[in-house]
Amino acid sequence: MSHYYDEEQDGSLREQTVAFSVLGRRFSAVTGSGVFSKGGLDNATRVLVESCSLRGTEECLDLGCGWGAVGLVLKEAHPDISLVMSDVNTRAVRLARKNVPGADVRLSNGFSNVPESFDMILTNPPYAAGREVCYRLIEESFGHLRPRGRFLLVVRYRKGGKMLEQKIKDVFGDVEVLKKSGGFRVYQGVR
Repeated sequence: MSHYYDEEQDGSLREQTVAFSVLGRRFSAVTGSGVFSKGGLDNATRVLVESCSLRGTEECLDLGCGWGAVGLVLKEAHPDISLVMSDVNTRAVRLARKNVPGADVRLSNGFSNVPESFDMILTNPPYAAGREVCYRLIEESFGHLRPRGRFLLVVRYRKGGKMLEQKIKDVFGDVEVLKKSGGFRVYQGVR
């Protein structure tokens, strides 16, 4: 049985259109079977985009983009940003390309196909894939941030939040809690 954090999915893709509101705007997107949060915008991702502040024409990476919720919202709110989106799931990459035209969407396991550096990296990591995967994404993100670049990670506090907070602190030297809402926390590390 495949999982949303696997490259290939079992069964055929069953697409559906979802609508959601965030940051005072309404959005519509195509999701489908075999991707994370196929029913619409999940609460963790909502908290993540609500806590994100961008300046001007920053270069951003949506790491583990799924069907593209973060990228869709960020491009609407900040049309001048340069946006790269990546996911290990081929189905998610196809959907993200549909949902966020103009974004650079790549199939990539972590940073395997993302060599450049960014001003901001955002992620709602695949906790179900295990602690080591989340740790690797934190560690690799540090090396792909420009000086003063920001790393934002959202986590359900009672499902590994303290552990991931400590890992960010270990890697970045400090960690800030940007937002707490509905059991989720958004952590920020600055390079």
